[in-house]
Amino acid sequence: MNSYSTNNFDRKKRTINLHPDAFALRPVRAVDNGFRYYTATTFPNNPWSGCEMYLRRLLRFGSLGVEDGTLVIDVLNENGDILQDFTVSRKGFEYLRRQLGFRVEHPSP
Repeated sequence: MNSYSTNNFDRKKRTINLHPDAFALRPVRAVDNGFRYYTATTFPNNPWSGCEMYLRRLLRFGSLGVEDGTLVIDVLNENGDILQDFTVSRKGFEYLRRQLGFRVEHPSP
């Protein structure tokens, strides 16, 4: 495992240790022995800063790093590979849905 593992943040300092190749955020929900993937969102002007800003907001709201683990935000690189993931609360998930407007992409195979 590299230094960019799951839930890599400092709650006290309110900082996120985001992978330098972060390009997009993709919500994922664990459902009935599988996963439901949602559309990924990137930020055209500066993908890394956009990803970091939304993760930092979730951290500030207390919605990042919850123990439930059924709602996750994947951090993707430009090729769509998962670089990191962060657990998120239901409140944080709904906040992202309102802000980013993601939709169900496809169920797991």
